[in-house]
Amino acid sequence: MKTVRDACKLQPNALSIKLSDQIEQLDELIHTEGDGTAFFEKTFITQGMQDLGNGYVTKKPKKKRTSVQVIAESDPDDEGKVRLRVNAQNAGPAPRIHFAENTPVTGISPQLKDQLYTTKALRVNFLVEDPSGQYETGDVVTWSNKLV
Repeated sequence: MKTVRDACKLQPNALSIKLSDQIEQLDELIHTEGDGTAFFEKTFITQGMQDLGNGYVTKKPKKKRTSVQVIAESDPDDEGKVRLRVNAQNAGPAPRIHFAENTPVTGISPQLKDQLYTTKALRVNFLVEDPSGQYETGDVVTWSNKLV
């Protein structure tokens, strides 16, 4: 006896392939033991979902990622120096802000000691790390100086 899945595999178009995948999942559900909860639990775990225990299933919220807000508090002076205010965001109580002028920044780059930073570099890259582990390390933020 031919199954619907076998019939779908004979047709080579993309729609039948998608249907074939869905039918395989349904076949697996039908052939599970009991009421199929093991199948659903396996499916939800692989898709990053969690069971709330009250009959509802939800996706786990992603951890927020660290970032930095860079505000130019002054325009470039005669030497091209600019004073920047650097604010860490989503970085816990004691964030580590690393910086590098005109080069890529990493976790071993120098750290800012203060929120205010004066530079005459064309670009400053910032990376924020949260030592408490509450937030994931975010992407590098690049601030560019204005040419006057």
